Amino acid sequence: MLLQIRAFLRLQSQTRSRARGCVLRWTAPGVAERIPGDSVATDDRIAHKGGVIGVCVVGDSLMTVGADQMCRTIKTDASSFVGAVCTPLGGTPLSMASAGSVVVVTLTSGTLVVLDSAGAKIGEQKLNDLASQALAVSPDGAEVAVGGTKKPVIWRFKLDAGKLTALEDVVIDGKGASVMAYSPDGKWFAIGDSAGMVKYYKTGVDMERPRMECWRHNSKVVAMSWSPDSKRLCTGGIGRDLIMWWIGDKRGKVQLKLAHFNGVNAVEFFASGTDLVSVGDDNAVRWWSFALPAPEKK
Repeated sequence: MLLQIRAFLRLQSQTRSRARGCVLRWTAPGVAERIPGDSVATDDRIAHKGGVIGVCVVGDSLMTVGADQMCRTIKTDASSFVGAVCTPLGGTPLSMASAGSVVVVTLTSGTLVVLDSAGAKIGEQKLNDLASQALAVSPDGAEVAVGGTKKPVIWRFKLDAGKLTALEDVVIDGKGASVMAYSPDGKWFAIGDSAGMVKYYKTGVDMERPRMECWRHNSKVVAMSWSPDSKRLCTGGIGRDLIMWWIGDKRGKVQLKLAHFNGVNAVEFFASGTDLVSVGDDNAVRWWSFALPAPEKK
């Protein structure tokens, strides 16, 4: 196989109340421990009432947002959410993204909220779309991109000390963006949409012209991650497949069918660049190890 499973763990059914709102810390492949909640703010089993919507690590802080409209911040080595910094978001979060010491969250109210690494709210911006889920922050933390769902447009903002300043919008072909990501080197910007299309752009002056726009999943793209060297892009969607794309001169792909039986929810590269973790609606977490030949050129 080009992609091999190194570890697998099936989680408790997400339809059961005790599983909602839980945060797990993975200490080894296939080994996880639950980070207990704060019995005062939630209860002793969960981190967020109603479910966890976003998780990110910023420096030595673990930050989570949930359906309880709160952001909770603890140290990455903390044994529980007791004593967590709890920040009211002012609405239900839709998506979460981070870079450097900055965290950005979109809300169902159509608001973009900026937090620092300590969990304090340092800025916000009203959006033109109440359902903006696609969100990305440039690796230097200086630019924020939000994808419109009603219109095929990307709203871009300059971010400086929590202040958001509108930049020129990017109009895209086809459907509105469902997921987006900047490459770690900041040179590329990728978009996935509800029709299964994946496009990537050269950042800067060439942002208006996609370098490739004929990649397609068979359904909505919901997950995306760049390799640490910015040469590969892995995408997943509700169509259950994972696809690895080569970026730049050596264009090609490797497709893994049925990576998750009920669709892919999230995917993330490890720092090694040769390992990948994915989670899906089948309540499974899979750790993939790569032994990939050079892809054929298209």
